[in-house]
Amino acid sequence: MKKYLSILLVISMLFLASGCGNTLTKPTEKPNHPTLPPSVYPETLTTFTSNEIDSEALFGTKWELTGGMINGTEMTQTEFDEALAKFNGKLQLEFINEFKIQSITGEYSYSTLYSLVKDNTALNIFLIGEEYFAVITVVDDSEVLVMASTTEPETVLYFTPVK
Repeated sequence: MKKYLSILLVISMLFLASGCGNTLTKPTEKPNHPTLPPSVYPETLTTFTSNEIDSEALFGTKWELTGGMINGTEMTQTEFDEALAKFNGKLQLEFINEFKIQSITGEYSYSTLYSLVKDNTALNIFLIGEEYFAVITVVDDSEVLVMASTTEPETVLYFTPVK
């Protein structure tokens, strides 16, 4: 029950939308955004390899929820299905422009703000009064957006590009 409550808390605070498009990472030479203090950034995200995020390539992309971890353990298919059912079968993130992100569920759509942080290797997203961090990593030659809440850092969500 605690697992379900944890994932429900994280997902209910997200309400985001997904995407496809260009490769979203590029080699970096110099950052143009400040680095956050390590105490704020979820430790869980440091276990994922992250490259610099190309903000222009991110615009217009959509990402959909495809899995995650609850308290550091991979979600089962049943846990994933139950979590997604809370949003009528759909939870996506859409990057509208350099500051705005849209979250889309089976019923609702919400707008919020995001910024690039940690030398442009992470995203900082504020949604419904909650703060999240995300990185884009590559798994089996596919990009995956990995998102964690600052209040539930051991529970992360995986989003993959919508094609």
